[in-house]
This record gives sequence, C-alpha cells and structure tokens, in this order.
Amino acid sequence: MRKRVTLIVAGLVLLWIVGSAGATQVDTWARLTSTSWGLGCTVTFPVYNSSGVYTGQVTEGTVVGIYDFTQVNSSPTANPYPRNPGLPVLFDAFCMDLKQFVYYTPTISHWSEMRQLGLDGSDDGPWPGPHGAPMTLTQKTNLLKLFGLHNSDVTLSTTNAAAFGAAVWEIVWETSGTLNPSGALDVTAGYLSVSVNSGAQTLANTWLGQLASYNPSSYPEIQGLLDNTTQDQLVLIIGGTGGPENPIPEPVTMAGLMMGIGGLVTYVRKRRTA
Repeated sequence: MRKRVTLIVAGLVLLWIVGSAGATQVDTWARLTSTSWGLGCTVTFPVYNSSGVYTGQVTEGTVVGIYDFTQVNSSPTANPYPRNPGLPVLFDAFCMDLKQFVYYTPTISHWSEMRQLGLDGSDDGPWPGPHGAPMTLTQKTNLLKLFGLHNSDVTLSTTNAAAFGAAVWEIVWETSGTLNPSGALDVTAGYLSVSVNSGAQTLANTWLGQLASYNPSSYPEIQGLLDNTTQDQLVLIIGGTGGPENPIPEPVTMAGLMMGIGGLVTYVRKRRTA
C-alpha cells in the first residue's frame, strides 16, 4: 500500500512539474494602450550579423518608459484570442527589444512565450539582445537587481519611468565595455546610448551604479514576454517573492497539485478505516 501511495504522489508531483514548465509556453494577445509614463528619446544600439560580428550602430526615435497593455477580451467560444492567466488583464511592461515593435490599439500584439527571468539557466532564450543569444548571468542578475531596487520608484514621475527603461536597455544591449567613471554601466556612452532629458540620464546611471553593491536574499518575480516577431517585454509580477532560485509555481497548476494530494490523503484514510 505504501509503495502505491508513493507512486501516486510521485506522479502528481511530476504532473505539476511538467505543467509548470509548460506554463511558460503561453500565448499573450494584447494591445498597447499607453506610453504616457515615458519620454520621447533617441536610442543608438549595436547591430551584429548572423555570425556575431559587429557591423555598426542604428539610431532610432522612440519612447522610453512604462508600456501599458490590455489583454484582448476573450470568450471561450467566440473569441480566438485566449487570455494569458499568468498576467492581469491590464499590465505594465518595459521594452527590452530594440529591433522589433509593438502596436497601438486597435492592432493586436502577440507573444508566443512567457519565461521567468532566473539565474539557474532554465530560461535561456530566446531573449533579445545584440547577438540574439541568451542573456549572460551578469545581465540577468543586473535586471533582477534593478527591479528589486527601483521598480517602486518608476511611477513617481515620467523621468523615473524613463530612467528605469533606459537602464533596462543598457543592461540588455551594452557590449562595448565602456563604463562611466564609477565603473558602472552608462546610458550615455558605449555601443548603447539613450538621448533623453538629462534628469533621466543621470538617474539611470545612478541606479546602474548601485547594482554591484546590492546583494539581496531574494529577487522579485520577473516574466519575459517573448516572440520572434514582436518586441519583447519585461513584466514584474506583483507579490512575487520566490526569487530566481525559487520561482513561484503557476497558481492554477499548484492548486491542482494540492487538490490531488488532498484527495489522495482522503483515499488513504478511507482505506485504513475500511
């Protein structure tokens, strides 16, 4: 009897693990509704060929800051765009992809994957960046530190929001090794540079300079919305406290596991009293 119970529990745990892993392959259909928490800017970023050889820089005008999205309304029978249950209907995000675009209402943007940003290597790709390769451990750590330190500051002003967005771009796209005098990444120098108001530039560099000395016991939960044809975004999951080494299980899957184990316990108790 104990052997049978052990096998059933192991099977339930395996189902939960597979379900959690599968939860990263989630389609997200949403419309960009606002970039009001941001500032117009000019961004210069590096370009590499398919062999990873640097070929030059591209300069474009855009908005740096918070992007507000609304998931497309869905009906189980009438609407072909199901909602992503891992995100709220209304969610905020930060762009980390400088080669592709998202679209304002009424056009719908689509992401084919949602991956948690973690340090254990389980999330390697397809993250954006100059080489199109998985982000390095240093890049991922710096992004998690940035969100842990200053995500609560971004809605205080459009300058703060722009500074945070510029810092995200610097972490993901800078490859030159050009640093500011403090030894930190610099949004105004190197292969990646952001021309925005001086307040946002200064604040971004101040926040980037704090990352090296910040050593938290855990990090917030950050999800990446990823696709090969849509601009990739970073989303903070409010309330996430699991950190990159201990990601929080997807709620529905975890609830299913608990229900299954609860039913198993009831079954065992009945067998013992029969």
